[in-house]
Amino acid sequence: MLRTILLGATLLAAVSAYPSGAPSGACDSLIPSHGTSSAQTSTSPYSISVSTPTNVTGGESVTITLSGESDFLGFVLVAETVDANNVRSSVGTFSNYDNNLVQAACVNSDGLTHKSAVTKNNIEITWTAPTGFTGHVSFWGSFVQNYNTFWTVIQGSSSVLVSLPAETSPKPATTTTTTTTTTTRTATTTTITTMATTTTIITTTVLTITTTTTA
Repeated sequence: MLRTILLGATLLAAVSAYPSGAPSGACDSLIPSHGTSSAQTSTSPYSISVSTPTNVTGGESVTITLSGESDFLGFVLVAETVDANNVRSSVGTFSNYDNNLVQAACVNSDGLTHKSAVTKNNIEITWTAPTGFTGHVSFWGSFVQNYNTFWTVIQGSSSVLVSLPAETSPKPATTTTTTTTTTTRTATTTTITTMATTTTIITTTVLTITTTTTA
């Protein structure tokens, strides 16, 4: 509940007092700085869609889409993981968004926010998982329709499971077998007879055949 109230107040301030984007620290402190209006309790007309597949490894990406049944003026989007002590922290990198509508938000650029108060309806953003990280990542956001109308703490359509890359099995070593076959053949025996002597010449031919087999 506290998170809902704080984020709602922050988003209201982001559009009303900061039409060019949410103030520094909006993603982590979520401290209200303006307005007394309450967030809507009705079903949000806006959504955060996460593309499939939602099982990725470090360096792989998914597409996040912010959309709605009607236009919105402002928003804040974060990607968070929760550790064993229930402590939330931002994770991953946002990229490939329309620089005319979207900009980095918060102290360490951990999230995204609007860049102007022009109306928006469909925004696509790439989120990339960090290398060496494992765990579930959830996407959260809030949308401001106008000064008094806003929806807060809207969760993405699904979370993303980030795993380490599967170990690559080494390829079997290539074995080269060389077989040498030696075949000896005896040539013809030639006898030369002259009046003085008889000479016998035996000619032996050695034929070597080398066969190479690769397995």
